[in-house]
Amino acid sequence: MVVLLESPLSGKRTPSAVFWCKLSAHKDQQILLSSLAIQLMPDAWPNCIDELIVILQNDSSPLSSTQRCTVLLEIFTVLPEEFFSMSLTNAKRSSVRYELSQNMVKILALLTNLMSPNSPKEVYEHALKCFASWVEFGVPMNEAEGIIVQVFQSLNSEHLFSLTIQKLMPLVLQLKEMLNNAIMKHDIDVCQGVAQIVVALAENHTKILLESACGDDDNKKSDALKLVSLVLECSSVPGHYPIDEQCSSLTFTFWYILQDNLQDLPVEKYHQLLPMFQPVYLSLIENLLIKVQYPPDDLYSSWSAEEKEQFRCYRQDIGDTMMYAYCILREPLLGYLCNALASLVRMEKELDIRWELMEAIFFLFGSVAESVDLEEALYLPAVLDLLPKIPFNNIKFISTALSMLGSFGEWMSYHPQSLTTAIPLLLQGLESPEAAQAASMALKDITRENLDHIRPYVHQILQACQAALARGHLKSRENVRLMSCIGQVLSVLPYSDIIEQLNPILIPHIAELEQLAKQQPSGAVKNSILLKLNMLSWLFSSLDTDREMSADKPKKEGPKPVFMILQQIAPILQTIVSNWINDTGVIESVCEMFKRSLQTLMDDFAPLAKDTAELLTQIYQAVPHIAILELTKQLLLVFNTEPDFEPAAQALTIKKTKQIVFDSVCSKQCELLSQASVPVVKEAVLVHGPVLLDRIMRAIGGESPRLVMEHIADVLFSLCKNYLSEVRGWCQDFVSREDYPSPRCTTEDKDRFMKSVMRERVSKTKVRTLVKEFTLLCRGLLGTEYASQIAEQMNEIKIETLIKICTYVI
Repeated sequence: MVVLLESPLSGKRTPSAVFWCKLSAHKDQQILLSSLAIQLMPDAWPNCIDELIVILQNDSSPLSSTQRCTVLLEIFTVLPEEFFSMSLTNAKRSSVRYELSQNMVKILALLTNLMSPNSPKEVYEHALKCFASWVEFGVPMNEAEGIIVQVFQSLNSEHLFSLTIQKLMPLVLQLKEMLNNAIMKHDIDVCQGVAQIVVALAENHTKILLESACGDDDNKKSDALKLVSLVLECSSVPGHYPIDEQCSSLTFTFWYILQDNLQDLPVEKYHQLLPMFQPVYLSLIENLLIKVQYPPDDLYSSWSAEEKEQFRCYRQDIGDTMMYAYCILREPLLGYLCNALASLVRMEKELDIRWELMEAIFFLFGSVAESVDLEEALYLPAVLDLLPKIPFNNIKFISTALSMLGSFGEWMSYHPQSLTTAIPLLLQGLESPEAAQAASMALKDITRENLDHIRPYVHQILQACQAALARGHLKSRENVRLMSCIGQVLSVLPYSDIIEQLNPILIPHIAELEQLAKQQPSGAVKNSILLKLNMLSWLFSSLDTDREMSADKPKKEGPKPVFMILQQIAPILQTIVSNWINDTGVIESVCEMFKRSLQTLMDDFAPLAKDTAELLTQIYQAVPHIAILELTKQLLLVFNTEPDFEPAAQALTIKKTKQIVFDSVCSKQCELLSQASVPVVKEAVLVHGPVLLDRIMRAIGGESPRLVMEHIADVLFSLCKNYLSEVRGWCQDFVSREDYPSPRCTTEDKDRFMKSVMRERVSKTKVRTLVKEFTLLCRGLLGTEYASQIAEQMNEIKIETLIKICTYVI
């Protein structure tokens, strides 16, 4: 029974101080007192908060000061909890809420005093819990400024860190209303600010969030899921990025970290949490399907070039986020997209469906292609069946659909019947100048992955490629890709058929190259020569007649096609070298063509090895160039034991032995990184990858000569291409580390550099350019005259340090 005494403040009878002091070890009695206080206030016990604080200050209590603080804080913690859980009439609830809200300032003052650096750990922890409990009433930011500062300061305490983060969640969750109001008012700045706070808490403390979600405390679990839901709201702010909103992009890293930490959990915890987070990721997919859509044509045409580029990068980030979502959702994700597409196709007959929505679905499909199981045989075949029923009435839509087909090239090798649908669509795309880029890229990928099944389509592919090349509407890269496709599909034919099929395509280009070689050097002539040389290079690289085929392929008859073409154009190449010997770009292209030919022919290149070595000697004596050294290295590796080649080898300028060794090391490193499918290699890279990335960044940052940055860039390109998700995790520490790899680069510089490198998965040249620019920034040379000079002091380069860098994890 509770003993009531006359209150010294109100004159009314209130709970006995002696009884209250005995509550220190009785949680149930603390709840009882809190319930009683709620029932009695404000009329029967109007000064409840004041009197409890007065009792706390009573030194005559048998409890120590720490015990008195702890008990009072427990009661004040339970008080709001009981208010929200008790059954009260509307009038009573309103009057009690008003009374508690009026006492908020007193509670905050008490908590601010008890959360001082000198407070005992036990008191500090209870004060944090109490603050989190009162946050439910809505803490005014201006009145809570002091205590909020103290809460953030408590993050520096190791034993309070996790607790503090959990107690901050309710406060951050209060920003939901502010976010919604800002969205309604189209206030981009407020949306951005709220998103930064929400994402910062969620992104940096995802492990604590998951611990709360799988724990026994329902309040913590609820707050954790609410925080994830709030991040989801930030992901789906209405408007087109970057015009109408700029905060949805802030959330992408969180979705990666969340799925990564989920998959790192023990199996039992992972399966416990998966049902909680799968609906979240499915909602994310629904949002991304909206955010990834192009705006209407009239609006998009009004955007600046920079805004369009930002949107392109944003879509690529959405594509990466789709891969993270696929790791959690798997087949249900494909099912959702497939059903959405099927619904749109059905509705198209009755309604004028916007192409932007269908394009978005194809884009999301293509984004997860690398992760889809090769045995998947339910949803992707259904999508292919829908393709002939879709009205492709926009060039962006067509290009995305073609790119999506190309991304599933490897999957098609397990489902060759899909080529019947894919090949005609790709060849039709070659007829359009606007769609040719996507069509040629997709055709190259699909032919490369499906050589064992491409034989029935060889004739129509060659005809379409020949017609596209003859029309002259293709860009340089598209011409080169088609020549690569031609080489790939010809590889499956018998020797006798290859030359017969190739001559009608190749003869016009060789004739043009011969005429160009005789013309006086000019910019236009140079560009045309480079195009023809690059087309031949990619043809030689892809026309591999030694690839493993079925047993019924005829054995080779006579010289290989690449060898025969090289013999035919040798005089033309000699003329080009003579006229353009001082032009770095042309010499690089000639060397690249020989290098690709050598890689394809290997020992069959022997009859040409001596003449090639003599040509290299002629060029090097006129203008030393690293491309000559790279080709020389290849020749020496293949023919160093051949007696007939020895005189030519001795005549070569090989003063750059160290450079050759370094080139070889980098080449081996890139080859090693490309073997990600080999378990022992992948395991080694996962263990030593952070060290390798650190060495690369330090080299770029200034620890190594600039003249070897191309090789460093190649290793970085290979690392990102084969271990993209791991690099994303490893680079987080590097980006945030101060003065690393150089004090001249900011966190934003590093973040922009790494994102640009990781985004580029095709062009090694672009990565080299990014690395060169970033290393100039790190060295304080960006924009200076010195940075624009061509390094010619190759004999003075000391590269031993870089050799160690690249060999560290070999």
